[in-house]
Amino acid sequence: MRFEYLTIRATIIREFCVSAVQVNGKKQDQWQGKGLHEVLNYYGQQGWDLIFVDKAIYVLKRAITSGE
Repeated sequence: MRFEYLTIRATIIREFCVSAVQVNGKKQDQWQGKGLHEVLNYYGQQGWDLIFVDKAIYVLKRAITSGE
C-alpha cells in the first residue's frame, strides 16, 4: 500500500483558534479565526489520518488509491 502525506503548520492564538495555517507550505486564509478542530476535521473527512504532532506541526497521511 502506498501513502501520500500532508503537513499542516498552524499558529494557535486563543482557545485553539488559528491565526495562520499553511498546508504543504501554502498559506490557507480560509482557516483564519477557525478552531483547530475544524481544520483537522475537514481533512479527516477527506480521508486523512493524523499521524504526528510536534508543537504547531501536524502530519497527516492517507492511502493512495490506484490511478493516483
